[in-house]
Amino acid sequence: MHFSPDDWYIYLGRPEYANRFNLNLLGLAQADAYFVMGSSVPDSPPPPENVSAILGGINLDYMGELNALVDGQGVGFGASLRVDTGDKTFLIFYGRFQAGVGFDVMMRNYGGVTCGGRGALGIDGWYANGQAYAYFDGKIGVKVKLFGNAKRIDILTIGAAVVAQA
Repeated sequence: MHFSPDDWYIYLGRPEYANRFNLNLLGLAQADAYFVMGSSVPDSPPPPENVSAILGGINLDYMGELNALVDGQGVGFGASLRVDTGDKTFLIFYGRFQAGVGFDVMMRNYGGVTCGGRGALGIDGWYANGQAYAYFDGKIGVKVKLFGNAKRIDILTIGAAVVAQA
C-alpha cells in the first residue's frame, strides 16, 4: 500500500505471474491471485506462456499496445489455478500432465488518449478489458536402451488451449 497527496495504490500481488499471491494446495495444485487499485495500476498481463506455445506460439498480448500508451488509474484483479504432475515414471513408461484455468479483468483510465482521432478511448477515457483461458498439456512415452544409449520415445503428446479476450 502507498498513500501520498499525489499518488496512491493498493496492490495485493501484481498481475505478473511471478509476483502474484500464491497458494500451494497439498503439492497437487497451485492457485494464485492478485488485486490492484489506485492512481497507477500495473499493466494487464497476457496469458501464461504455455498457452501461447500450445496454440502455435501466437502473440496473445492483446493489451500490449494500450499498456505502452500510459500508466493510469484503475482497478484490476485476476486468478488462476494450475495442476502439474511433474515428470513421473513407472517401469519403462514416463509421463507428465499439466492443466490450468485463469482470468484477468482490468478497468483503467487512459485519460486523453484518442481512438483514431474520433474522441477519447473508452467512456471518458475509462477502458475495460478481460480475458479467460484454459489449457491442457500431456505426454506419455517409453524409455528404452539401444546399444547402451538411453532413449525416450514419445507415444502420445496432446495439448489443447482456449483463450477469450475482450
